[in-house]
Amino acid sequence: MPKYPTSSARSTKAPKRAKVFVRLPPASITMTALRPMPALPLEIYTYILELADCATLASAARVNSTFQHEAETVLYKDLFIWGSVGTIALSRSLLLTGRKHRITALRRFRPFVVHDDSRDPDLAPSIKSILDAASNLTDLSLEIPCSIPIAPDKPIQLKRLHANQAFDDNMLDLLAKVPFLKTLCIMKPSKLSTVDSSIVPALESIEGTGAVVALFVPHRPVRKVKVLRDAWEDTVTVGTLLDALAKSTVHLEHLSLFVSHKSSDVLAAVAQRLPHLRTLEIQNIEPSHWVLI
Repeated sequence: MPKYPTSSARSTKAPKRAKVFVRLPPASITMTALRPMPALPLEIYTYILELADCATLASAARVNSTFQHEAETVLYKDLFIWGSVGTIALSRSLLLTGRKHRITALRRFRPFVVHDDSRDPDLAPSIKSILDAASNLTDLSLEIPCSIPIAPDKPIQLKRLHANQAFDDNMLDLLAKVPFLKTLCIMKPSKLSTVDSSIVPALESIEGTGAVVALFVPHRPVRKVKVLRDAWEDTVTVGTLLDALAKSTVHLEHLSLFVSHKSSDVLAAVAQRLPHLRTLEIQNIEPSHWVLI
């Protein structure tokens, strides 16, 4: 027997040992880098959704929780609602627990209520709840045929208000809660004889009948005025209206004036009392009665 075993003998009798190789990631690679990343940044999806129509946004909101949040943020930014039933249902949807992004996204709110359902007892509380909760609401348009109490409990950041409803104490209560309002449009004649100067102190643009304009221009920084034709009551005389316009705390720059009678003295009166006007529009005056100055 040989002193040293042959190679074949050694290979037969030698134990087999398995070699285990463990591959560790390089020190520069963190575990977060190994997670799947979205295909596009979230801002890109938001930009795309802002270009979509309402039907597309509603479909996108059903994809997943992320898409729901982003799509509803765009969908609830500008809301036009028809009827008291829709307005009441909307208030419940906006105030759902866990859906705060809906009410936070609201920037423009336009409820349109027909005459038959305008006296629904739940209508006023529903609109009021939206105004109380919508912290970013800046534009409100009310198409409600009757007067309803919707003034919020505390001042809100509203910048523009268009109201086609009775201008009475309920409307005045609402105006008292919008100290930052800059643009106001009142379509109905005023039932009030005076308005305190602390109401809408930052007002810059007013549209309404002569009586409404004469109430809101004095002691406010109004630069733009549009006087609407008043078909429900006697119009304010031109002289009285111009006296009120001259009481703006800044120079009036833009004026659209309705004159219900033919007068060749209107332009001269405007030029005398409002010398800093940049644009002037006069309605219902025949060209033969215009006087160039």
